[in-house]
Formats: sequence, C-alpha cells, structure tokens
Amino acid sequence: MLALEQLIALHGLFAGDLPNPLATVPTEASILHIQSTIGIILPQTFIEFARRCPSYCSVLFASIGEDYNDECHILNINRDFHSNKPPCVPPWMVVFNHGRDGDCEGFDARQRCGDEYSIVYWEASQGLAFDNSSWRVDKCFHDYLEFTVVYHAKARDRARAEEIIRAV
Repeated sequence: MLALEQLIALHGLFAGDLPNPLATVPTEASILHIQSTIGIILPQTFIEFARRCPSYCSVLFASIGEDYNDECHILNINRDFHSNKPPCVPPWMVVFNHGRDGDCEGFDARQRCGDEYSIVYWEASQGLAFDNSSWRVDKCFHDYLEFTVVYHAKARDRARAEEIIRAV
C-alpha cells in the first residue's frame, strides 16, 4: 500500500500543481455540511488527500471544500446526476469523480465495508438501466485512489511514476 505522500506525488504527475481556482481546501464545516446533505461519512483518506493535495479538484475529484457554487463541488455534481433521465446515476450512488462523457465513480451508500462505502463505476449516459456488475469495485477509498493515480501517472510518465512508487 502506497503512502498518502506518494499518492499525492503521483497525482501531481498528471494533474499538475495548479488547483481548480474555484475549489477550496475542505474544512470541518464543509465536511459536516456535505455529510449531512448526502447522508454518508466521507472517507478520511479522501479528506486528507483533498487537504494536502493542492490539485485534488483539478483532475478526477469533486471539490469538498466550502466552494458550494462551483459546478465541480460534490453537492452540485450529485444534484445534477440524481435525476430520472440520462445522464443519471441511481439514488444510492454518491458521485465524487465524473468524466464529462458520463463516466462516474462514487460511493455505493448501500455497501458499507467497515468504516467506508464501496466505490463503484456507473455509465450515467445509459441512465438507471446501466448494469455495472462487471465493473471494478473497491472496498475503500485508499485502494481506489492508489489504483487510479498509479494508472494515470504511469500513462503520463512511467519512469517517474515508478520512481515515486519505489520510494520508501
């Protein structure tokens, strides 16, 4: 398992060091507001990653700060994807990552694994009829984060990504 510092460094290989100018670092107030609104507890790894990685919201992840008017904020993304017509996701899914093409990844609020919720994929352009049973499921956010940033970092700069991975 890679350390959070390594995951942040790997994320920087493909996301750069510049954050989304509208995204803000999560605060206790924003986390409590988000959790009470969406009805789940955000994983501590996601919160710490967002607090320590300046570019967390520039690529892949929804903002979890106090920037509630940003279209990339987790509350706005979920409001937009929870409808009855495509692109949409089921009511039990809390989206934290989406591609503009309808690819969504999020917490399955039905599937709690210890202190966290499983992470699933959903093709929102196919609406509620989408069958995600053959897609990868991660049991915790750290596993998802590691898989995702390693994949994207190696695609951008394989040699540098391997250096970061091997660092102790």
